[in-house]
Amino acid sequence: MLHELLSKLPKFSDDRVLVGFDTKDDSAVYKITDELAAIQTVDFFPPIVDDAFKFGRIAAVNALSDIYAMGVHPQFATNIFCFNSVELELEVAADILAGGADAIVEAGAVLVGGQTLEDTIPKYGLCVTAFAPIEKILTNSGATPGDVIILTKSIGTASVMGAMRANAASADIVDAAIDQMCRLNKYAIEAMDGFGVSACTDVTGFGLLGHLMEMANASDVTVEINYSAVPKLRQAEEFAKAGFTPCEAKKNQAYVRGNLSVDGLESFELALITEPQTSGGLLICIDESSAQALLECLYAHDPDSAVIGRVAVRDAGAIRLSR
Repeated sequence: MLHELLSKLPKFSDDRVLVGFDTKDDSAVYKITDELAAIQTVDFFPPIVDDAFKFGRIAAVNALSDIYAMGVHPQFATNIFCFNSVELELEVAADILAGGADAIVEAGAVLVGGQTLEDTIPKYGLCVTAFAPIEKILTNSGATPGDVIILTKSIGTASVMGAMRANAASADIVDAAIDQMCRLNKYAIEAMDGFGVSACTDVTGFGLLGHLMEMANASDVTVEINYSAVPKLRQAEEFAKAGFTPCEAKKNQAYVRGNLSVDGLESFELALITEPQTSGGLLICIDESSAQALLECLYAHDPDSAVIGRVAVRDAGAIRLSR
């Protein structure tokens, strides 16, 4: 549906737009000078956890991730906050904003303002801006045959949150998922510095396969993914098998269907690998000779980081998925 909506917009043309929405990248990139560009993104959503502070932090971390996926650090952010000023307690609203501010401070950015709106359902997020040398910016379109693909966080946030809402997940399982969603991708791009990464994107609403498909299509390659190698949150497969994956997984499967060949996976496994992820990890493409050294740097802050597949010459589809 999003593709159809975007297709109805007028075609904008400006030589200063280095990255727009044609390649479905994580942030827009706009050239300021021949050496310097602005990078900008926006993201917000309703609560996925009961704790107001943690919801605010997760929403902010998720928005900041789109900047990190471009290989750069954010400079400033503005709040986007929708809430019912009559029904939402002031203390709860303050906690949401405090959680967001906590993530912004850790990111080394500054909060410079924002916009609030009356709404029946609370929603929070950020518009984030960065400035960086053009040569330092990563995109999802540079994946090269011979690269391997590293994922820096486990998948399964939607299944775990679904099980939480049904009181089917223990507190330690839920806490582990929340802790991961609260973790900035800042440390992953710091680890990547100097390794010659070919391409990068993050894993959010379109699920692991959706974002892999966008990377493969933007790079004109095929990616070969080993399901067994994909890191998964504890009990995520069990929750997926029990049916706790959200309906969006079906929409994401439809999104990738024409670009996907699957060998030997069960339906719940396909649901898990296509479910939307909140504040997911980075997908990093790097030459195989450098992969182990990068992994060792990533483990300090992202201990679940793993090679999940490789990049091949383009054939009939974008993704080959097997066990």
